[in-house]
Amino acid sequence: MKYTLEVCTDSFESTLIAQRAGADRVELIASTVLGGITPSYGLCKKVLNELDIPFVAMIRPRQAGFSYSKYDIDVMKEDIIELKELGVQGFVFGCLNDDGSIDMKANEYLLKYCEGMDNVFHRAFDIDPDLDGNCKKLIDLGFKRVLTKGGDNKITDTYKIINSLYEKYHDKLEFITGGVRENNVDFIKNNLLVDQLHISSNKVCIDKSTLANDKLYFGTNPNEDEGTYYLADEDYLKRIIKSFR
Repeated sequence: MKYTLEVCTDSFESTLIAQRAGADRVELIASTVLGGITPSYGLCKKVLNELDIPFVAMIRPRQAGFSYSKYDIDVMKEDIIELKELGVQGFVFGCLNDDGSIDMKANEYLLKYCEGMDNVFHRAFDIDPDLDGNCKKLIDLGFKRVLTKGGDNKITDTYKIINSLYEKYHDKLEFITGGVRENNVDFIKNNLLVDQLHISSNKVCIDKSTLANDKLYFGTNPNEDEGTYYLADEDYLKRIIKSFR
């Protein structure tokens, strides 16, 4: 099987590392530790201008869940318009109702502004356990692709669910699966039908500037380690990407 390997990155440097490691595509976000929010205009522009790797940009205006106010939706729309004009090829987003079901109205509204692009419903898909029904909704809305781990966190436990969805709907909806690790590469090759894989890779880096005065903190929680940030691990990515080639 020929795989499409997508790496999640939240900085220009990590995106450069993903390109050097041989990734096929990037999901570009900001702030991995928050689960990903919308990347800045400047980050998207620099990646478009200086790198060759294609990417889709997350559209998520804030941390926490995926049930958005009308103000959030307006911000998401404006981000889509601006990044589309910049040349971004596709977007990753997903709007839910408070009960975790797919918000058809909000998603339909946003999709109008990115018609014909590489549009992906992100892993918010997994929150509502009716994954079969969710696939039908995404197809009706016109999403091109969905990121899923089969409604749980370990694809070694949910691969049969993922395979069942793929067999039913892959002619109308592309599937990409996360949860890829070095220790489950062989399992994925032998058991999973999906040929698009979503890979995360982070190594801890330290910005020592905030540590120079330990009396100060800049967020809402004085116990957070504000000197820590993350970059893609190039050696890890090269190994795992090579294992799927």
